[in-house]
Amino acid sequence: MKRNWRHWSRYIAHRKEKILFLPILILATLNLYIYYSGCRSVFLFSDPLSVERFRHGYINVLPEYMISNESFNGEHDPPRLLSSDITLTVHYFWCERKYFSFENYLSVLSSYRFLKPTRIIFHYHHLPELDSFGYYQFYAEMTKTIPILSHEPIQSCGTGFNKMALILYTLDQRGGIYIGEKTILSNDLIAYRKKTISHFLRSDAEGVVLLKKGSLGVSSKPSSDDIKDILSSFISDIKCSNIELYSVSRYDCLFIDKEIFPTDIFTTSSDVGQLARWIYFGHKNPREPLTHGEQSPLIVHYVWLGDRTLSFFDYLSLLSTVYVLKAEHVYIHGDIKPSGSHWKKAEQIPNVHFIFRKFPASVFGNKIEAFASHASDVLRGDLLVRYGGIYMDWDVLWVNTIPDTLRQHGLVVSVDTVATGSFPDVFNMGVLIGQKGSRFMQFFLESYRHYLDKHWSYNAIHIPYKIYELHPELVRIEPHLQVICAEGKCHPSWMPGFKERSHLDGLEFNWKNETLSLHWTYPDPTEFSNMDALLSSKSMFGDIGKFVLRRAGYV
Repeated sequence: MKRNWRHWSRYIAHRKEKILFLPILILATLNLYIYYSGCRSVFLFSDPLSVERFRHGYINVLPEYMISNESFNGEHDPPRLLSSDITLTVHYFWCERKYFSFENYLSVLSSYRFLKPTRIIFHYHHLPELDSFGYYQFYAEMTKTIPILSHEPIQSCGTGFNKMALILYTLDQRGGIYIGEKTILSNDLIAYRKKTISHFLRSDAEGVVLLKKGSLGVSSKPSSDDIKDILSSFISDIKCSNIELYSVSRYDCLFIDKEIFPTDIFTTSSDVGQLARWIYFGHKNPREPLTHGEQSPLIVHYVWLGDRTLSFFDYLSLLSTVYVLKAEHVYIHGDIKPSGSHWKKAEQIPNVHFIFRKFPASVFGNKIEAFASHASDVLRGDLLVRYGGIYMDWDVLWVNTIPDTLRQHGLVVSVDTVATGSFPDVFNMGVLIGQKGSRFMQFFLESYRHYLDKHWSYNAIHIPYKIYELHPELVRIEPHLQVICAEGKCHPSWMPGFKERSHLDGLEFNWKNETLSLHWTYPDPTEFSNMDALLSSKSMFGDIGKFVLRRAGYV
């Protein structure tokens, strides 16, 4: 009997393993299918190119380039409708499995801005991919901002002559204009649009081809020898160059062969920079932070989550806002008052106020569940838009007052010290200076229409940087606003290599003169665990804490 029971136990256990293994196998198979269908993402079973999910960061208005009156070759030239024997259809061919980067977006936008086509066709073998951190959203942005864009799948594409063959065959069958994925137009090509064919084509298929329908008379994709014969029979009349040689007066297009980012074009005075700004923003003028006549109010906003005791470090932070920053008022927004002896002392400071408020349970109908800190992220945006002032985390100590000039910007922020995937930078939103009604913070709040609850950093630090790429004039990036310290090391963002975690072991910067505040992200320094620990410390962190105490009249 016992032997039979053991036999059945082993049989049932074996069957359970099979039963459990089956759904796991099915899930894995489905995930692999989605992955190799070009839908790779950190988010399981989601479409990484969903324009509803991943094109964030601005209120739904037409982009500036669609409504700007400024032409590239004249400040306010009257619009002209250009006659052409070439069909005003633009063809792009996306053949490889890769990201759609900023220079690719500039290429498509340049054809839309200069040629004013009736249709742009994006021929793809694989749709552009999205990186796991969500930086490469330029493809999704393109689908949202270009109304005449359409997509057509192709069976194969290839590179070099294979790609050229497909391009020439397609243009001969349908007519139109081909633009390479790294090729940026710099004029309307009017000199070539009455010809049967015009071209400049490199061996990697980068360049421009204009072709009247049926001009080649090919019935199938040409061979590599046929391509050479076709191209050699027509003069390469379009003039293109690389970035180093480009000038607007000499060339019709340029090749961008290395990756560039929006920040690369914000202020450069070169012809390439002016061209790229006109294409992307609608204006050639530099995109620099705007200043306003009025200053943001000198008030501080903290957020207090849950039923907790005010620690000595929290109390030290409060003292720094009152006696070092010299804030006129300090508002602690929370649902439950802090407790403990330090809170009793804080309550005695006249300009410290506790404001009762419930934290948002949802944002734009999306529940806040996985990370309670998201409620704080939403609230800081709401507070700055409604009231203006300074938002700060509790692990921040001020060591200087804020210059009046910084308070004249819509928002002041600093970059974080962490390297985050493909992002050139991300912002640390632990210290913010903002004016009431800050447009940047309005865009920040609007981005929560596409809220990812289970991703702690996407809406909080990634999307603010994407907003900056679209609206650099709305925010001032100030490296000296805060120095971020983590794991006992500080990383002043004005120093080279500040993102390297092993860098600056000696903490060689002058905290008294070179920064406004210090922000300890992890862990809290032992020097700030209690008053005795601070007074007996002999470190730089201890010196900073004792500096705050002296300003508050303790020592």
